[in-house]
Amino acid sequence: VYVTIIDSSNNFDQCSSQVTIVDTIKPIPLCFTDTLIRLNSSGAFTIDSSFIDSASFDNCKIASWAIDINAFDCSHVPQVQTVTLTVTDSTGNTNSCSTLVTVVDTTPPTALCFSDTLLRIDNSGNFTIDSSFIDSASFDNCAIATWAIDINTFDCSSILKTQTVTLTITDSTGNASSCSTLVTLVDTIKPVLNCVDTTIWLDSTGLFTIDSSFVISSFYENCNVRSWNVSKTQFECNDIGIETVYVTIIDSSNNFDQCSSQVTIVDTIKPIPLCFTDTLIRLNSSGAFTIDSSFIDSASFDNCKIASWAIDINAFDCSHVPQVQTVTLTVTDSTGNTNSCSTLVTVVDTTPPTALCFSDTLLRID
Repeated sequence: VYVTIIDSSNNFDQCSSQVTIVDTIKPIPLCFTDTLIRLNSSGAFTIDSSFIDSASFDNCKIASWAIDINAFDCSHVPQVQTVTLTVTDSTGNTNSCSTLVTVVDTTPPTALCFSDTLLRIDNSGNFTIDSSFIDSASFDNCAIATWAIDINTFDCSSILKTQTVTLTITDSTGNASSCSTLVTLVDTIKPVLNCVDTTIWLDSTGLFTIDSSFVISSFYENCNVRSWNVSKTQFECNDIGIETVYVTIIDSSNNFDQCSSQVTIVDTIKPIPLCFTDTLIRLNSSGAFTIDSSFIDSASFDNCKIASWAIDINAFDCSHVPQVQTVTLTVTDSTGNTNSCSTLVTVVDTTPPTALCFSDTLLRID
């Protein structure tokens, strides 16, 4: 700096001085009291001083603004961070202030579900699932805290019905998102059928009808039986002996099983013998007469078929006149069952003798 002095007669002198100008006044930092930042879809957020500085100023000029924390991620949720702003003027004077920064995550997770899934019911007729059956690859910018599905238990009533199962995922800050899967339940488990051999007895009409209970010892089905099929249910006299009967069980999903039973058909009913009460036979000219069962049997019958008729007396002669004979008829059916009845047989001789005389004769008196 130059200083000049001049007197009244214009005489003057001059000298110079080195003046050092300094600024020692600190800038005035002004920070927001608090601020809120939201993490982005990547779970991160970066700030600069503009998020903290409200209107800092200096008597001269601020040269720089610096913050001590500028990067935030999921680890900062839901914490409140104190971020310090330091302002520096052009002569190096500094000053600081702070802002309370709250970091939040408002980005909902991305729910990804399988479009559809097929479930097979178990031996108990039930099936229980968790979210892994529905969730394909859901993700969040931070972390998923829970997976929840609205339907997790299925039973036989759900078979072949398509149900919409909704998955709801919630992240660690309570943001939630949902998606759905079409779930179809099927039953591929075959029923189990066990047969037992059995014996049946034809009734008085020569018939017998069975159902599945006659030939099944036990069965198992995890859901519902739709139908039973027995290959033969009605038996008659022509079936006497052993027949193989097949039983088929079909469940509501068309799974089936089959077993066979040896059915023994027997007839233990005796035939019904019917005899005439009595009958009269006449010896022939030879003094004899032979009869068969038709002379005794009036209308014997059997639930199946009579195989033979036998009588205990079939030949008569003069020695039986005028006696009444009891003749027993025994009828036997095709399976060897027998029964008897009797008829009183009266034997008569109605043939007059044949008289033969000499044509003439000569007598001598004594």
